[in-house]
Amino acid sequence: MAVPRRTLVTRSVLRGGAPKPEASGIIGKITSKDEYMVLATFGGVASIILLNKMLKGKPKPAPEKPAAAPSTSSDDGIPSFTDPAFAEWIGKEGNFEKLFAQLDD
Repeated sequence: MAVPRRTLVTRSVLRGGAPKPEASGIIGKITSKDEYMVLATFGGVASIILLNKMLKGKPKPAPEKPAAAPSTSSDDGIPSFTDPAFAEWIGKEGNFEKLFAQLDD
């Protein structure tokens, strides 16, 4: 038993092999060839995207968030590196070891 060969179905096969209708007007010219229909579809989608971007307008700038106040001390009593009191704190005996013990954790 022979297996029928699969063929690609195109619009001309679906029309039954009848002659193509005459192109009348813009729509008739666009639908006369498959290539024109593909190009018209791409152009339509591109036009919709372009109109959407034009009508949407420029994005509104986000409101500026207030700067967070720097923390002067953490739970262990170690001040922030940017805090002016850090130089005084690190100079005290035992604080240097406390700092590295926290960094190792």
